[in-house]
Amino acid sequence: MSIRVAVCQILTSHDVAASTDKIIAWMDRAAGRGADVAVFPEVATGGYPRDAATLEAIGADAFRAADARLVDASRRLNLAVVAGTARPAARGGWHNSLVIVDKGGCLRGYYDKLHPAESWTVPGECMPIHVLCGVPSCFLVCYDWRFPELTRLYAAAGAKVCYCCSHHEDPSVERKTAAYHAIPVVRAAENTIYFVSANAPGCADNLRAGSHGRSRIIDPDGNALATASTFGEEMIMAEIDPDLATGHVARRALNDSTPLRMWLGEGIKIVQQDAQDEAGRGFH
Repeated sequence: MSIRVAVCQILTSHDVAASTDKIIAWMDRAAGRGADVAVFPEVATGGYPRDAATLEAIGADAFRAADARLVDASRRLNLAVVAGTARPAARGGWHNSLVIVDKGGCLRGYYDKLHPAESWTVPGECMPIHVLCGVPSCFLVCYDWRFPELTRLYAAAGAKVCYCCSHHEDPSVERKTAAYHAIPVVRAAENTIYFVSANAPGCADNLRAGSHGRSRIIDPDGNALATASTFGEEMIMAEIDPDLATGHVARRALNDSTPLRMWLGEGIKIVQQDAQDEAGRGFH
């Protein structure tokens, strides 16, 4: 059974209440267009921060309240949502996270960015696969996508869709443009899964305030089903058929008798254990 994915390429601010209002408004739009899941950029609930002081000024309670509101909106709209947020790390500092909510307001858990590009981020420690809209799914935040072993392990362990939420550099950083366009295609094709990239748009009035847009939904053969523009807020949508996400390329890397086989096998055990550990956890 196919699912309808909506990627909401929007800009938000450090006003968490206003940003959450905006996310929920776009969730309403996505539900009105028949979406099963709506996906938002990195730290969408509080606007992408440049330092820890910004997060400390906002406070953890504001982010927890935002996450709770997204769960309530999911329940009301019967719409799954994946959105960037932030949360305190157990050992101090902040995680750059995704809150993952299934249809009907079922909080599946969080994903914490494993490979931070920001000084304020504490690296995550888990690599869970969560079932979203009935489909085993994995998650990345921005810079994570430059580490191909993450998506490979997820796909070999059974993930059919990879959701990646980002706020990359702005359009003036032209030397990185080719990589930004290529990586989603490569991650999908090299693993034979769907890759859903939700990025913040460019901001013409203040380039540093935005990213470079170009959110995309890529099929398991590496074809773009939908692509957003560089500037401007917009929603892109596509129907995806999980049966086409066979993951056979990723599993061949696991099954072929090569030196990588043992390494991949041990990595999959970590992914599977993390999925069990995260199952049923609530806000924390």
